[in-house]
Amino acid sequence: MNDIFRWLARIHSPAISKDQALEIARRECEKRGIAWREPVHVIWEFGNWAVWTHAGHRGGNVRIIIDKMSGEIRNVSGPIKR
Repeated sequence: MNDIFRWLARIHSPAISKDQALEIARRECEKRGIAWREPVHVIWEFGNWAVWTHAGHRGGNVRIIIDKMSGEIRNVSGPIKR
């Protein structure tokens, strides 16, 4: 039972904050030469941070998935075509 509580505590207490995830995603886009377009949405998705650029618009979106505990880039998708 204690293992379950420890696991739940890890889900609700990320080592990487929302602001840190945003900065990690910005650096990754810069490193890959991908345009960073505002507005940006950062959401909690399956225990990771998902950062969407050009949010709310069609086309040109980039989705960066960042591990909430390590800050490691899990996946980069885009820019998505219209």
